[in-house]
Amino acid sequence: MAILRKCGLIARVSTLDQARIKEGSIATQLDLMRNHIEYKNNITDSESAKWEEVSSYVLEGISGSKSVKSEEFDQLYRDIETGAINTVLCSRLDRVSRSIKDFVDFFDFLKKHNIEFVSVLQELDTTSVYGRFITYVLMALAELEREQTSERMKVSKRVRAEKGRWTGGLTPLGYDLGENKGELTVNEDEATIVRHIFYSYLKLGSIRKVATLLNREGYTTKIRTSELGNKSGGSKFNSENVRRTLHDKKYIGIQQINKKNIYKEQEDLEENQRYAEVDALWESILDGDVFYDVQDLLNIGKSSGHNAVARGKHTYLLSGLLYCGKCLSKMKAESTKKSEEKRYFRYVCRNEDCLVSSTPAEKIEKAVIENVTELAFKPEILSKIITETNKRISSNLPRWRKEIQVLNRSVKKTSGRIITLMYSHGEVDGDAQREIGMELDKLSKSKEKEVRSISKLENQIKECSSNKIITEAVMVALDQFNSSIGTLNSHDRKKLIGKVVNKVYWDGARGLRIAMYANSALYDPSVLTGETKCAERHDWRLEEDLNLRPSG
Repeated sequence: MAILRKCGLIARVSTLDQARIKEGSIATQLDLMRNHIEYKNNITDSESAKWEEVSSYVLEGISGSKSVKSEEFDQLYRDIETGAINTVLCSRLDRVSRSIKDFVDFFDFLKKHNIEFVSVLQELDTTSVYGRFITYVLMALAELEREQTSERMKVSKRVRAEKGRWTGGLTPLGYDLGENKGELTVNEDEATIVRHIFYSYLKLGSIRKVATLLNREGYTTKIRTSELGNKSGGSKFNSENVRRTLHDKKYIGIQQINKKNIYKEQEDLEENQRYAEVDALWESILDGDVFYDVQDLLNIGKSSGHNAVARGKHTYLLSGLLYCGKCLSKMKAESTKKSEEKRYFRYVCRNEDCLVSSTPAEKIEKAVIENVTELAFKPEILSKIITETNKRISSNLPRWRKEIQVLNRSVKKTSGRIITLMYSHGEVDGDAQREIGMELDKLSKSKEKEVRSISKLENQIKECSSNKIITEAVMVALDQFNSSIGTLNSHDRKKLIGKVVNKVYWDGARGLRIAMYANSALYDPSVLTGETKCAERHDWRLEEDLNLRPSG
């Protein structure tokens, strides 16, 4: 009696653009598998076996890391369980999945139901130990390719962001996509709504009241149309989407990079994951002063828990830059009302258990500006600091190179272990096979982490090798700071300070320590003047000292 090969064909492309091409990759994949079925029927005795296409499972716009969780695969699993399919075909393994763990689970499912698996272009025979070993090796290569492609896409997105280009996602209210990739054009009708949101908040001082006003006036959120023609949005405003709009710097022409990491400790992140801001290529639709006035009111309202309208105003110049020098927690801006006419502005440690006292905002902000300004008039001390800094830069290089050697040996050892386990996986069944699959997944993640660490160290070496600080360049930057800081409004002063100062540490007893943008070095003016006033004494750092520890 002839064996009937009831075939299910898997075809996949990662993007919808690829799927829309009639004679593109999907059609090519299906043709390859159908030709293989025809070939099998031509060379096989019709009395011993017959191959027949029963169903095709076409995954459009689904990445290889998510394929086995798709609706199409759910249907394939059901067809296998009911006996509708007993043979699965694909053009290549990476059309099934680019994840080793997912493929191992899928392959175990096929073995459990005695399903024949065929990869046409790779001519795989899964009935032999060697065939299973080759299958796992090819899957490992497919997963590596996926990870490399993902990394390239992240780098490309970062580069576009650093150039001020739009990097994708939901098009914001007030803008439409431009003709060229990475462009945003102003939608004047929506821009009017955006400005209305900001000015209404300045008037009402309540996000909830702004949302209520917008809904009462008949405004809705942005209506968007997807690539498939599906529409979304056009709903009522609520506190959350109004809040996001009020915090969004796109509207003043600023591209925020890694915005999701804005509140994380930046020194704990890899360089390409740190939050940054650059000038955007698109046109702003809101005046910068209006935006920062709103931020001031939001900060006051957040710290007090009350509507901030009609209260005293203060632009916190060190917001986001000031840290507690004792516990290293961030210090937050607060205001308190002592009388009907007077409001006090201060910074306090976010750590409620910390004993560091609060500090008046104007006093500490003035001290920071004066101390940075003062350094420009002491070139002999600045030169000494920079010399010591450059020595410290070079001292790290041998240690980093040694760490790279250790990591490279570990990566080589892990790779060998992965190959050994993949071969063993084909020789065992049941629970042992699943345990090996889990170990393979664990080793792959470990290897990926080690490779990232090597890349990070190599970047640090490259940066340090070309990051020698030039005294003259620092002097020019300080001169520009001094000539500008006194003429700017409060919002522009805050931006300028943020470009020069990385962090400021305050612990009450020791006073100020200022971390500038370069590598760590110390400057203490009290050595020259003999003064030890708390508000004036400080350490000056060309960049944060990575070895800094809590004092006390």
